[in-house]
Amino acid sequence: MMKLRKLELQDKSEFISYIKEIRNSNERIIPSPFGVLENYEELLQAINIDMLSADNKFFRVPSDHYGLFSYSEDSSNKAVNNSGELVGLVGLRHYLNDNLRIRGGHIGYSIRPSCRGRGFGKLILQLSLPYLKSLGLSSVPVTTDPW
Repeated sequence: MMKLRKLELQDKSEFISYIKEIRNSNERIIPSPFGVLENYEELLQAINIDMLSADNKFFRVPSDHYGLFSYSEDSSNKAVNNSGELVGLVGLRHYLNDNLRIRGGHIGYSIRPSCRGRGFGKLILQLSLPYLKSLGLSSVPVTTDPW
């Protein structure tokens, strides 16, 4: 079972493991707010009140951040682990400024390197679109990361 949800305190060890895996692959952490703060509790507080990157006006717009979690199920399809494995991270921008129309788009996401090639990128996009539609967006431009 897969679920897109806000990160919580109970996800700390999963999040740290995810970030270490990204860094060990010599990749940038996307969405970038997840790579800014080293203290997990401060990070949660900042993303929940949308305070990250306030000094970076170039890309700064209101956004929400979520984790894509994979949960093990028993034979009756009930989740057997409460926190789940963090498979991906996504930032959903409420609108775009001129810079984000060219590079960034409405959705910034990453998939854990060990979980790639299994359709999680497509899934995170599918789960994100209804939320963006609820913000009144009729189209969602997507750009690729040139790094």
